[in-house]
Amino acid sequence: MLETRNSEFRLVEKRQQELEEEIAAARELSAMHDRLRVELEETRKQRDDIEHMVMSLKERAERAEKALEEDRVRLNDERTSLERSVEERKERESLISLSTSDSEFERRVTTDGYSTSVADLTAQTAGEMTASDELQQLRAEIAQLNDMNAELATKVSMLEVEKSSIEKTKDEAQKLLEELKLVGGALREKSDQSERLGACGDVGFDVSVEDAQSENVRLSEELRRNMHEIELARTHRAALEKELLELKALASSTLFILFTVGKRAEEGSFPIQQNQLQHQIDALEEQLKSQKEEIERLIQLVEAERGRAEEASDAVKQKEAEQEAMRVALMSDVNEKDSQVTRLEEEVKRVQSEEVLSGAFKHYSWFFSFKEWCRTVSQVKSIMARSVFLLTLRGNE
Repeated sequence: MLETRNSEFRLVEKRQQELEEEIAAARELSAMHDRLRVELEETRKQRDDIEHMVMSLKERAERAEKALEEDRVRLNDERTSLERSVEERKERESLISLSTSDSEFERRVTTDGYSTSVADLTAQTAGEMTASDELQQLRAEIAQLNDMNAELATKVSMLEVEKSSIEKTKDEAQKLLEELKLVGGALREKSDQSERLGACGDVGFDVSVEDAQSENVRLSEELRRNMHEIELARTHRAALEKELLELKALASSTLFILFTVGKRAEEGSFPIQQNQLQHQIDALEEQLKSQKEEIERLIQLVEAERGRAEEASDAVKQKEAEQEAMRVALMSDVNEKDSQVTRLEEEVKRVQSEEVLSGAFKHYSWFFSFKEWCRTVSQVKSIMARSVFLLTLRGNE
């Protein structure tokens, strides 16, 4: 019987250590969630900077579009005037019915004007070639931005998968908390039942060994499952931190590219195609919106995990306070039983001193009273053993 109780004590002690380890792991997860929240705030600031950059780029694009329209109108006017002057010179060449001096003079004037028009056309062609090269460079940069947008979309999908896994871990943690509450209620119920049996003076107090073994097996399986869930949560945390670092690097490169494009657009070093730029801005705005929503969901998830960790910590503190109160009550009960045993020992000594002076009748009557006293002492010892058992059980819990 004592060996069974000792084994139960050890199992309860082991279970308490496992629960403490689980609480420590929950606190570690809470600290990890705080760190992730700080990193998410930093990422949000970077997203705001990107949004501001996109707005400024949009304004610069509008200004560049207006300047481009003005340049086009001016070039069309110059081309029209140049064509008109060429036609006039051709008409002058056809009128060669004048005198030789006049013809030579007109030929010289026509030759000079034609040379001037050819020089203007050559300069215009060179400018158009330079603008074409810069336009190709702009298209290459826009293609690079599209690639960056595709990478960001991939990152968003990966964050969606990570979010689903974190939600699954959250549900499992909630189930674990409910199971821990049920286990605590069962332990309190067993302790109350043991106290009621001790108050009734039931000498045949015993704990079902089979029930204890099945409970220990269930608790061991629950502990293994909880450790596996904690490992999964740590793996998710590492993956999430890695994704955040990659996202920061990607945001930095995107900011650099947007700054370069905006600077060139503001300086007017190349013509900007309005439809491509508008498409790029819309894609970036949509991407920023989705990332902001994802960050909000992650922050809410972190807040929920932190609240559950605080609830678990408060429940543990409350349980410790209840156990301390029960331990104090059991200690007072043990002290009272000890004082009763001391009084009984004094009574035994007094009876032994009176035995020498008593007769045969008194001897026999004392024998029967001593037998009753031994029975009382055995009952008191059994009550003390139960009290010590309950005290040890409360202390281990």
